Amino acid sequence: MKDPRRSFLWCFLHWRKKIVQNYGFFLPVLLIPLTAFSILLLPLATTIELSVLFSSMIIGSILGVLAIQLKKRAASSVTLDKKTIEHSVLSSLVAVVETRDKYTDEHSHNVANYAYAVAKSMNLSEEDCSHIYMGCQLHDLGKVYVPNSVLNKNSSLTDEEYEIMKAHPQQGYEVITKLDIFHGTSIANIVRYHHERIDGTGYPLGLKHHEIPIEARIVAVCDAYDAMTTNRSYRDAMQPEEALSIIKENAGSHFDPVVVEHFLNAMSSSNDFERKQIS
Repeated sequence: MKDPRRSFLWCFLHWRKKIVQNYGFFLPVLLIPLTAFSILLLPLATTIELSVLFSSMIIGSILGVLAIQLKKRAASSVTLDKKTIEHSVLSSLVAVVETRDKYTDEHSHNVANYAYAVAKSMNLSEEDCSHIYMGCQLHDLGKVYVPNSVLNKNSSLTDEEYEIMKAHPQQGYEVITKLDIFHGTSIANIVRYHHERIDGTGYPLGLKHHEIPIEARIVAVCDAYDAMTTNRSYRDAMQPEEALSIIKENAGSHFDPVVVEHFLNAMSSSNDFERKQIS
């Protein structure tokens, strides 16, 4: 069976570029109502095919409008620097994530703050820290393709549903790699590998140890901690002490022990631990 994600997403990103190049002036007339229509229908998506269709329509439409604005500014006397373009693209994609699932949006911002602190603790460059922060905001981008019936299920996932959920890192990666502005950054690696584990039991590729990029190893710890300490549809949040204990127990198996050490140091020097205890 043909992969619907490839057909819909590829077509939108490919033809968005072609249409912007040739008919940029008329495109907003088509894309703005198309985006609004897709946003209204997305919460009703109950199958992977519908989620892929509506999400691809939203992503393609938003990036289409963004491309028009960037093209207009490039044609004017305004100089566009890479950071301005990065911010515009990032903001657009974050808006897609927020539209799809409020939890994913808040979770991504929390993980970004944790991971930035860990990266600073590890003395990574400011550029690397910045890319890690951006990558965290987009690390669950692929979840826009997961049906609501799976994404917001209030009980355990079936094996089939879990396989659908496990596809989100690769799906998000395929969106990010279509965007030239993020080439040469760690963002695509974060999106693709943040569920890999040191012992090779993670997904999507089952990488081990240093096969996993350091940025993804950082995000894996922060992602797990925030997921455990946040209320979900299928369980209540853990207390921070319990979550930290699980992180420590899995250092060297699921998580990079060096990253765990820096994570614990960063947490002990911030007020987030106290905030989570109060909430």
